[in-house]
Amino acid sequence: MLNPNDSRAWTRAIVLALFLCPVLWQTATAVDVPPKHPVYDFLLRMEARGLFESPLPQTMPYTREDVVRRLTLLRGHWEALNGLEKREAGEYLSQLADSTGDDADGNGSGPLAFYRNGHDLAELRGPAWRVAGNPVFEARQEFHRLSADSNGAMSVWASGFEVHGVLRHFGFSVRATDAHVRGDAKLADRTDFPYRYDVRPSGFDYDEADAGISYEVPHAALFFGKARNHWGSGRFESLILSDQPTSYTQFRGRFTLGPVELTALQAKLQQRPPVVVGTDTTAEGIVRRDYAEKFLAAHRLQVNVSRWLQVGIYEAVVYGERSFDLDYVNPMMFLRSAEHYADDRDNALMGFDLKWRPLRDVLLHGDLLIDDVSTTHLGEGFFGNKLGFQGGAEWYDPAGLSNTRLVCEYTRIEPYVYSHKFAINSYQHYGSVLGASTGPNSDVLTASLAWTVSRPVQLEVWTQWRRHGANPASGTNVGGDPRRPWGPGDAQHVHFLDGDKETFRTVGLQGRVEMIHDLYVAASASVTSSDTRFMAGGKRSETRSLGMAELRWNPW
Repeated sequence: MLNPNDSRAWTRAIVLALFLCPVLWQTATAVDVPPKHPVYDFLLRMEARGLFESPLPQTMPYTREDVVRRLTLLRGHWEALNGLEKREAGEYLSQLADSTGDDADGNGSGPLAFYRNGHDLAELRGPAWRVAGNPVFEARQEFHRLSADSNGAMSVWASGFEVHGVLRHFGFSVRATDAHVRGDAKLADRTDFPYRYDVRPSGFDYDEADAGISYEVPHAALFFGKARNHWGSGRFESLILSDQPTSYTQFRGRFTLGPVELTALQAKLQQRPPVVVGTDTTAEGIVRRDYAEKFLAAHRLQVNVSRWLQVGIYEAVVYGERSFDLDYVNPMMFLRSAEHYADDRDNALMGFDLKWRPLRDVLLHGDLLIDDVSTTHLGEGFFGNKLGFQGGAEWYDPAGLSNTRLVCEYTRIEPYVYSHKFAINSYQHYGSVLGASTGPNSDVLTASLAWTVSRPVQLEVWTQWRRHGANPASGTNVGGDPRRPWGPGDAQHVHFLDGDKETFRTVGLQGRVEMIHDLYVAASASVTSSDTRFMAGGKRSETRSLGMAELRWNPW
């Protein structure tokens, strides 16, 4: 009998169940397609065209099996695709279909080969199994002009490998990189560089690894490993789960019955800075700290009302400084009710979203996030009404411009959203907000026009207007920091964008060329003008520019 309070025992039990299930069920293999892979853009284009029988799920990543299944459906609409779209569909289908020796060449085995399939550097096949591997490499140089008389530069390079494959009922993948940041390290954005804590000003190093095993059965796909998630249809921001923070270890299940799909997630997070719950000293006098554990539970239920309308409800709970909580493991449980049952100690959020295709080539989406709400104080600026809003539109081939995409999206996060009275429960992982990166007491409007010139060449011009009410240096809390909750002495009523009001206006241009499969050369340039109106009085203005050149191999 398992002890309900023994989190390690329950973890072992769940892992064991994942390994035993393939023995009980006949399965198809399933390997995650990372959320930033360009195939998602292509699938959205096909959805906007009306070529799928139902809207795409808003919980990424999808499995390779699921992506291939959807790409295969396009064969029935081949005449509706232009020449470039046909080449893209064929390329992605060839790249993501995992073939083994039995179904690939009929002889049940295959020697080690290089670029045999035109996609993977090295491949080995056998009866009912396949392994493929690729190098991972990135070299990036950034040039910053911080003011009229101040410049900065930063270089980033990373190298590693990725391996993926299938073994009968299993899919598996691993990706590992070792990265080095040199130059002016303060230029490193915390969202892009989650391991930035306690670094030297001249640079820092970090390594990352993602790995997982997975399998798929009719109506269900299961995954255990370390990976990222993106929930919601927001192109630039996601209110509940974004793929911008670094990956985290998780159990994830997706269950589908007709037009209904449920995704359930259990994850272990890292608190930064850590919460120390105890210390001990070794015989040599070395102090060892014991850090509090931190967990995430999340569900999303979506219903495809028709082929042009999807509605969803989602919820998430972050908790820590105690063991793995079984109340949150049940995939059918209403998490907010379970949080109340556990004495309201945790950080629970919920929300609603919809995606609508009103016209051919047009997708609209909307999202409402509820961190906390007091219905008796709505419209009063009460600090406890912690809400987030998002709306966006995507128009493909606007005004007859072939192979283009116009996106406009607005996100607003009210003061104190994502924060919690207990530091361990802040809605963050490794110092990055799990949801919208713009943070509380802010809004952001982004527009982008992208053009696929040819299969290997892409161009994009974009602009962004962002406002943020930051907590001033005086110590006044206006709800602008997800790590600082409302506390005694803070104002009961808040005003959106109160505090030091920061305004950022950016315009940028970027281009990318795929030299060979998944080997990219890219360049970008942007200019940002900013103003800060201090709560204590006064104003500061500045203009910053950024130029970047990079070479990336297998960046996904």
